[in-house]
Amino acid sequence: LTVKQKIKETNSRKEHFKIKEGRFQVASATSSKMKDESGDSVLTCNLPDGRLAVILSDGMGKGSRAQQESQVVVKELRKLLKRGIQPSRAIKIVNKRLVGVEESFATVDLTIIDKCIGTAILYKMGATTSFLLREKKVKKLEQAALPIGMVKRVKASQLKVKLYPGDTF
Repeated sequence: LTVKQKIKETNSRKEHFKIKEGRFQVASATSSKMKDESGDSVLTCNLPDGRLAVILSDGMGKGSRAQQESQVVVKELRKLLKRGIQPSRAIKIVNKRLVGVEESFATVDLTIIDKCIGTAILYKMGATTSFLLREKKVKKLEQAALPIGMVKRVKASQLKVKLYPGDTF
């Protein structure tokens, strides 16, 4: 994701998503050049309160089952968030649905961006470290937590970051 005032298009085959409302613009791109099925899924959506949600998930394992798990996670989270359910509560609801399913685990890397005040709130459940690039300096954004679906009760802690034009993560 890049926070900027202008968005430059690239020549590679990517999906671009541009948000114009608010003080900040956000651009994201995903690549679709995978040869094999991947357990990774990503969705972006506008929320009822005007914020932007970026939802990433990696289903455990490989192949179609991992892909199905991650797609269920991102689609369920999107549906709950669009209904106005708070992110930490939405993560708990999806976790509850996965707990009873045999060997069904998935990471959650959810970022909620407020384009008016320029903040990002990250929820990371088993997800790898994110990096924020700001003025040629790199900052690690990480939280230790198990993937969802492993234990009945999860605590969806959050990491809040102030955003500035030119930030990339």
